[in-house]
Amino acid sequence: RINNIMLYQHNKSKNLSFNAGQTTLITDFDFTFSPKAFDDNYRPIYIKSYKEIAEPYFKKFSDLQKKLKDSFKIFISTGRKQGAGYHECESIFDNFEILKEENRPKIDGVIENNGETFFNVENHNGKIILNEDKQKNEKRNIVREQLKEKKTGQEVAKDLDVVISLKEAKENNDLVIVSGDGANDRSFLNIYSYIELPKGTKIPQTAKESESLLASMPDIKKQISDLPVKIIIMEGDCSKEEYYKYLVKTFPNKYKTGKQAIRIGEAPLFDNIETSIEEYTQSNKKYADALKNKRKKNTDINKLLKIFIPIFITICVLSFGIGFLIYNKEKNKKKP
Repeated sequence: RINNIMLYQHNKSKNLSFNAGQTTLITDFDFTFSPKAFDDNYRPIYIKSYKEIAEPYFKKFSDLQKKLKDSFKIFISTGRKQGAGYHECESIFDNFEILKEENRPKIDGVIENNGETFFNVENHNGKIILNEDKQKNEKRNIVREQLKEKKTGQEVAKDLDVVISLKEAKENNDLVIVSGDGANDRSFLNIYSYIELPKGTKIPQTAKESESLLASMPDIKKQISDLPVKIIIMEGDCSKEEYYKYLVKTFPNKYKTGKQAIRIGEAPLFDNIETSIEEYTQSNKKYADALKNKRKKNTDINKLLKIFIPIFITICVLSFGIGFLIYNKEKNKKKP
């Protein structure tokens, strides 16, 4: 399903492009990236406000982005609608504005309506604006049609952008992390959405169908093993379904599960992301080396800043002091 997609080979868009050591999170928003307890209707009575629980939670994501610089990108793929009179995705950023600026995670793109349209996230004088990327969406729609032609029996939805991202990740030794929880995340969380199947072969939707496919096509296990992907199923509809429980058990190196955060300081999704990154460094040396070099570069920069900032401050103080002495000396000369 991935190998035949010859897209993005030229003029790759900046939003879903990769460098060595790149980690990209493509995540559902409601009750996944934003836990259930963040919603006013579900917030525990012992949590006083959204800010109280959200601030330390999102700070973890923001800090990781700073640590990895441009090597950790976040894309939100949601069932919310945006454009043509809808503004549901914009409200995501209204909540972020409540947080301290340094604790707001940087969102590199939003995909609305279950994989329908991609929007760039732009900051206009502190106000977040979502602008449709028409050129990117034209390319995405080509891939969408290619996937439909395979007649897999599964609707192409949020999994579209993961398919595109995985092709580049395989070429560049990068990692894609997928996270979701609800019924509209089924294809998104189904690892069979991301392998190459003969045209007309149905993507399994039950454990029985999966076992039958694995028995008839033994190479599929290797395909799955080679995918540079980690799938995180957060507590919700999918986590309760037998098929997804089966997938977690059958492919433990690809799947993780997480509870909803209900206490201040909890961040099960983030914890799973950190673990996924660490695990991938153990299985992909090129990714690990690139990540190590980027972390070292950031550490070296911080060390230099620690050395030069005090020197700079000292020079400024001395310059001010010398200037003040010269000024006083000249002033005294002018006195009668």
